[in-house]
Amino acid sequence: MKGEAVPDEDHIARQCGGATVNEDGSIDGSAFRLKKKAGVWEEYLSVNWLEHLEPEDRQRQLERLRAVFIAKGRTLGAQSKFAVHQVGPLRDHVRSNSPDNRALDVVHEPFDDDESHSGVYGLEAEDDLISDRIAECVQEIHPGQG
Repeated sequence: MKGEAVPDEDHIARQCGGATVNEDGSIDGSAFRLKKKAGVWEEYLSVNWLEHLEPEDRQRQLERLRAVFIAKGRTLGAQSKFAVHQVGPLRDHVRSNSPDNRALDVVHEPFDDDESHSGVYGLEAEDDLISDRIAECVQEIHPGQG
């Protein structure tokens, strides 16, 4: 349901372009920065709620997520990755490791063509420190292409 908090025990995935993947395979903090579109900063960081796609099977979640991206006309490059976070540990890590004890909220923001779409709220424009903290606690990295 739109506006519903994604539970702390659930997982979110962020599609990360190849330019944000470091040589060692880790994800750079730049993958978790808000973007400016048409002169306006994004309100939240777009992610997908994996358990909304499939309750328990990570590979099936990723297959369904890739299908959503392809159906929307998005290109998943050969070097792209999906960075996966568990919501509770993500929120705890950022709160504990930011000078302002930043509280992030992860909220379900579905679209007609993307029912699992969600948003991470609490980031600010050009907020490199928080983006880097998000990158520090990526739990899983999966290929963008299946």
